[in-house]
Amino acid sequence: MYKLIAHRGYKKSSKENSLAAFFDALNNDFVGFECDIRMTKDGQFAVLHDALYKGKLVKNITQKDLLKDNVPILEDVLKIKT
Repeated sequence: MYKLIAHRGYKKSSKENSLAAFFDALNNDFVGFECDIRMTKDGQFAVLHDALYKGKLVKNITQKDLLKDNVPILEDVLKIKT
């Protein structure tokens, strides 16, 4: 049996690129997951696939603004336990 890496988390059970999708990937027979990290305007690390978010470059948006839309931050992703 092949072991796969979940791209942006396990999308069948949760919204992709969410903490839940990353958690589900680790608990559904994947060997891991892939995510992209972008630096925000205030020097924080957001986990977001695209460089643009709502038509703006992530590097021009604050982490606080991204958190309003539940965009995960790297620190929280690294704390995920299986």
